[in-house]
Amino acid sequence: MPLKLRKVDGAWKLRITDFAGATPSNILAQIDLLRQLAQILSDTASAISAGKLTTPEQAQAAFQDRFNAAMINAVKPATKPATRAS
Repeated sequence: MPLKLRKVDGAWKLRITDFAGATPSNILAQIDLLRQLAQILSDTASAISAGKLTTPEQAQAAFQDRFNAAMINAVKPATKPATRAS
């Protein structure tokens, strides 16, 4: 889903409710996921600047691996199913 931005008082803002099905009940989780995404983008850019990722393919793979991990963590259940005593 494309991100929708709007300019407010000269600064670009992300409409969090337009991103990945955000609702009032899950808005805090969406904000956390977007903060993680911003950190992943920043870390990837830093690795490129430091010469650690020298090709577009390396940069894409590094970003995608971290992004996928963040998405998997975002959808994990908070608790585990109860176990039966044997």
